[in-house]
Amino acid sequence: MNTISPTDTELAPRLILIDKYDYIFYAALALLPVDGTVIGIRMPYWSPISPILFLCYVCLNWRLLHTSARPYLGFMLFPITVLLPLSAFAWSTYHFRLITTITTALGILGFLSCLLSLHIAFSIKKLSTSFAASIIGVAYWVAFVVGVIEFLALRLDIHNLRSYFAHLMLRPYNRPQFLFAEPSYIGMHVFGVLLPTYWMTKNKRLRTLVFTFIIGSFLMGSGLRIIIDSAIACVLWALPHIKFNSRRNRLITIGGAASLIAATALVLSFNERAANIIHHGLIGGDGSMSARIFHAFVLARAWASDVPRFLIGFGAGNIPTVVNAHFKSAHQDWNAIGGRNSWEINNLNTPTYNQFTMSGYTSFITEFGILAFIIFIMLVIIHISINDAWNKKSVCWFILVAYLYIQFEGYAFYALPLYIWGMHNTLSSHPIAHIACGLRKV
Repeated sequence: MNTISPTDTELAPRLILIDKYDYIFYAALALLPVDGTVIGIRMPYWSPISPILFLCYVCLNWRLLHTSARPYLGFMLFPITVLLPLSAFAWSTYHFRLITTITTALGILGFLSCLLSLHIAFSIKKLSTSFAASIIGVAYWVAFVVGVIEFLALRLDIHNLRSYFAHLMLRPYNRPQFLFAEPSYIGMHVFGVLLPTYWMTKNKRLRTLVFTFIIGSFLMGSGLRIIIDSAIACVLWALPHIKFNSRRNRLITIGGAASLIAATALVLSFNERAANIIHHGLIGGDGSMSARIFHAFVLARAWASDVPRFLIGFGAGNIPTVVNAHFKSAHQDWNAIGGRNSWEINNLNTPTYNQFTMSGYTSFITEFGILAFIIFIMLVIIHISINDAWNKKSVCWFILVAYLYIQFEGYAFYALPLYIWGMHNTLSSHPIAHIACGLRKV
């Protein structure tokens, strides 16, 4: 059987029906961690494969579109009713870039496709979430092993292995990156995909994998961000379980918080980049950090000089145009406040500048405006409210997702659609691990 109708699903809600198209979905899950290789689809600062597979899965299951889109109608209509009209106006009055516009469109399609794929696979077809969690677990274990091999190749200076990874990865680093686009994206996968999947399925092997990535990344020196991400995620992981109804619980909470702060400070004290940032500041202590901040700085300079565009956006695909137009004035201001310069910052003013900002917020607001951003946040809040999914865990999960996108801009990444789908399939009277409909273990 190639397809399954909603009527069949309603008549047999517990029946697992797998057709040949579902293997595309499983392939997308298996390739979730592969987002930094030369064989992926080039998107802003990452090269994933899974978004295209999710899109193919949705197209092949087109008969289920009207059913799968109904719970997320606001999100489905948002690009057509808000983003496209705003961009069309900007294209006609400001500028139009074909290639970067296609890149943005692919990112938005990837987001919607991931959301619809999850609903089709689990909420309609009732595929086994236990099996899916196992696939995800194996995929990320493979990615972790690859990271260990990278570490050994770098530490032992194994030329053949170093050369292999240099050709495999789109942007190779001198630190383990676990098949991810860069080491700083470890937290995106661990806390945006693995941790929520563990919350929803209670698969203990995923919990072990989360801690393995955290500890392994620390020990192998994968980067500064994973240290900060881990500290924030641990707090948000623990908060829903903390009860402040007794003096003993309050003392335990204070002691736990103090221990976490001390442990984080201890780890950071051995990190050279952290030491430089502490001594010289965020904009002057580290080249990578200053470059990330400058990406936002030059766009904020554009917003300030063109408030109407800040409200309604410069148009999809126009980030390079905005950067090129405001680079000179922003760079002068950057030098005036003592910002650190680097080749990465100077390359922003070249004709070959790629479309990336290092932040989902700056990308979205630049392309579509602050008003569209507010509308989208309202859609998320309304979606949670309609599904009666407000509880401590859903709030902490929301904060975690919002935090992760501060330093990640991929519209097609899986953390946000996973959250939106999870809220539709969460019973407010249960913890977030007790998922209704398609998330019960089969």
